[in-house]
Amino acid sequence: MTMTGIKVSFLEGRALDWAVAQIDRFCEGLEWRPAAEGRAWAGFGKVDGAQAACAYLSHGSCLSERMRMRRDGIEPYSPSTNWSQGGLLIEAHRASIEWYGDLEEWCADTMETSAVNQFGPSPLIAACRAIVAAEIGDVVEVPEQLVSQGSGKV
Repeated sequence: MTMTGIKVSFLEGRALDWAVAQIDRFCEGLEWRPAAEGRAWAGFGKVDGAQAACAYLSHGSCLSERMRMRRDGIEPYSPSTNWSQGGLLIEAHRASIEWYGDLEEWCADTMETSAVNQFGPSPLIAACRAIVAAEIGDVVEVPEQLVSQGSGKV
């Protein structure tokens, strides 16, 4: 899989969800690779002692066991759009979110690094960007297939 660097402030959609999955402690230890079943990405880990697909970025969740979802997926792993997933991360990282009316965007930072402000069109996108920036830095490596043209590649 070909990786590319992208500025966190430009992350969106599946690329943002991918980056969040890399630092989400409930996704820890999963090896992510393209899935053959038409799903975007599969996370492979130990299930009952054997290597198996246990998470999907487009049709499942690496949080599936914790959230009592089925391993084959009930809903997408999308913390940047799903409050039941993104809200848990906001709480875990003690992120704060504020509306900036002058900019017409949401701003978020985390208690770990309050100097890292990230903006976004929604509270969840801003929070996910802030959490990724706090954990990884200003630039993150993501699969090239998840990054759209002109989206902050470095």
